[in-house]
Amino acid sequence: VWLWTGNGSCAQRWKVATVGAPAPAPSPNPTPQPGATKARIGINNGTGYNSTPAYVDGAIARMNQLGVKVVRMGVDGVNGRSVGAGFNWAARDYVVDAYRRAGIEVHAVISFRGHVDGGDDATWKRNWENFARNVLTHYRGKLSYYIIDNETDLSYGGGQLGIQEPAKVVDFNRIAFQVARSVDGSIRIESSPATSPFTDYNKRMLDAGLAQYCDVVGTH
Repeated sequence: VWLWTGNGSCAQRWKVATVGAPAPAPSPNPTPQPGATKARIGINNGTGYNSTPAYVDGAIARMNQLGVKVVRMGVDGVNGRSVGAGFNWAARDYVVDAYRRAGIEVHAVISFRGHVDGGDDATWKRNWENFARNVLTHYRGKLSYYIIDNETDLSYGGGQLGIQEPAKVVDFNRIAFQVARSVDGSIRIESSPATSPFTDYNKRMLDAGLAQYCDVVGTH
């Protein structure tokens, strides 16, 4: 579910939902947001972690058969995990270019837990800012929609990959949002999606200011 922000309306609707009140009924003919795709259905087909040409081309063929024109893709395998570390774009470039040739819009996931090295808090944030800036700059004009991490209320191995405090998640979203605005004002940022909209975790992220640092509040 993607909830659009704008003039505070997204945060207001979200807060109503999190306290259990009925959510507003969707408009039968919603007004498209600036830069938004007309597509309403997308797919996560594994081309984040499997970037081999045979798999990617097969995934695109299946999407074309289904008429699906939006894909969720992790920006995996590009390295650049710390400030000064090199990037390797070749495999990810193949995936992005293949989707673009097929007319498929990519919603790209960049992860402050999985894509960069941590360490102390300041180092982690510097590595994250560096990674986000390099990715968004490299794909400027090709990718215009980014999702910040995935289900930060779930652990993917403990430590840096573990569940993160909502206020910390908001801080990492802030960094990515500010990077996006400095690289290209047309880039849209979807906030870190949690496992469900109706959780105290989501409410705590919103109370910590999440809606200020995204164009779309994400949830699963």
